[in-house]
Amino acid sequence: MNPLVSIIIPVYNGSNYLAEAINSALAQNYKNIEIIVINDDSNDDGKTREIALRYKDKIKYIEKENGGVSTALNKGIEAMRGEWFSWLSHDDIYLPNKVQAQIDFLKDNGDAKFIAAGYIAFYDDGRSYKTFLPEKVLKINNGYDYFDIFGFNGCTLLVHKECFKKAGMFNPENQTVQDWELWLKILKHFPAYFMTEYLVKTRVHDERCTNTLKDQHKKDL
Repeated sequence: MNPLVSIIIPVYNGSNYLAEAINSALAQNYKNIEIIVINDDSNDDGKTREIALRYKDKIKYIEKENGGVSTALNKGIEAMRGEWFSWLSHDDIYLPNKVQAQIDFLKDNGDAKFIAAGYIAFYDDGRSYKTFLPEKVLKINNGYDYFDIFGFNGCTLLVHKECFKKAGMFNPENQTVQDWELWLKILKHFPAYFMTEYLVKTRVHDERCTNTLKDQHKKDL
């Protein structure tokens, strides 16, 4: 089993963290990947573009008019050649075995098309904390089970392209919890599997949209 995995990195004004995210994607143990960076019309005097272009043919770089993270993710899905979609926020980091562990998981769970895992949250000052991780693999069949574990971190997921054909893509009208909305739609068609490994490091900082768009976040929820 060696399917192509497309790692999609949506970014807006991401010059502070983007290189770390791209480097973590390039450092994956699993090598049959493509990395697609979608610049959502950053207005940082070209800093985000400059960082992305340093990687030359190691990544695919796309610029688009500003429309929010949903439109950037959708642009990446439309451009991807892979059988599997893997989202990496520009301010987060993949652990080196992220993709390999999930491809290995498929060997014993051949019907899986929607796979989640645990993540470690960290601050720039070095503090960190581990989040929910099941003691055994969970199979999540519906929205009730999803909310019982307080959902998934989208960057831990590996999603088969068939899920988008069945459930559609991200809702551009939903600016802050577009991921929750789409995962619930996918669960109508496919179960989700929650692995027993931490595979992603998620950065906690004040510039995250749930902080900068608090009123919109309440509306979207």
